[in-house]
Amino acid sequence: MSASGHSRPSTLADVETDVKIIEQVLPEGSVDPVYQARAELLNDTIQRMGMGKYQWHLFIVTGFGWLADILWIVVAGIILAPIIQEFKVQGPFLSLSTNIGLLVGAMGWSAGSDVWGRKVSFNITLAIVGVFAMVAAASPNFTALAIFAALWSVGVGGNFPVDSAIFLEFLPATHQWLLTVLAIWGAFGALIASLVAWAILPNFSCEATVVECKRSDNMGWRYYLILMGGLMIVLWILRFFVFTLHESPKYLMGRGKLREAVAVIHAIAEYNNCDATLTVEQLEEAGTSRVLEDTKDQDGKILLDHLPWIHPPGGLSAEV
Repeated sequence: MSASGHSRPSTLADVETDVKIIEQVLPEGSVDPVYQARAELLNDTIQRMGMGKYQWHLFIVTGFGWLADILWIVVAGIILAPIIQEFKVQGPFLSLSTNIGLLVGAMGWSAGSDVWGRKVSFNITLAIVGVFAMVAAASPNFTALAIFAALWSVGVGGNFPVDSAIFLEFLPATHQWLLTVLAIWGAFGALIASLVAWAILPNFSCEATVVECKRSDNMGWRYYLILMGGLMIVLWILRFFVFTLHESPKYLMGRGKLREAVAVIHAIAEYNNCDATLTVEQLEEAGTSRVLEDTKDQDGKILLDHLPWIHPPGGLSAEV
């Protein structure tokens, strides 16, 4: 008998029977009760720590991603006319290439952030945008421009999902409304793109009535891409070298890295000059106390506390 008064299964048949019960009661795709219990404890810890300096700085650097998303939508529309005039192409092809890049980026970075972590995606997307935007300024033809536009859009596409997830996962529940306030950064992005275009394009672009638009007379959109790409590099430098982003504790916890998750919480508490009492032992205890608790099947409520020895896959394994 175990300490809790429950016996372990004695035969392989007993194990198989109990596993079948779990599969019926906890169908594929349902929430892991161990992770759910630990997430609740983590959320409670962040709530008790409150909104601090780290979260406000995070509001700024994640806002860069929202700024970039809207800025590049505006940029793609503004440069369309001089590009059509110079390369004699159909405008929708540039829009197609950027939209393909946005789709690939949104899907790729979203899925990737759950594989290699939020931090990698956060630290690289703006750099990708900046580099390929400046390279695109040297495009010798429309094909090259369309390719580079798709590549910079891959970086842009990762900003909304990744930055939003990062910001939300560090926010206390009382301040999660700030996620919608991030949209103000998009307005700044549109304003910046419009003001810079107004200052450059009219002075360095072919007249609309010109039939033969030479590259030397139409450098405005190229200068524009260089400036906007340079801005992305500046924002990336601020993200990468000035601000230290910690990996999401929820991502670490989901990977079983409880010690690292707790270390992140304490690092943020120190940065915010507040206290955090969360320990690895508390996370472990929260998981074991909620294994398959209050689970329901189609016929009604079934309590599986006669199976305390069973742990959901990955649920209780931890690198501690």
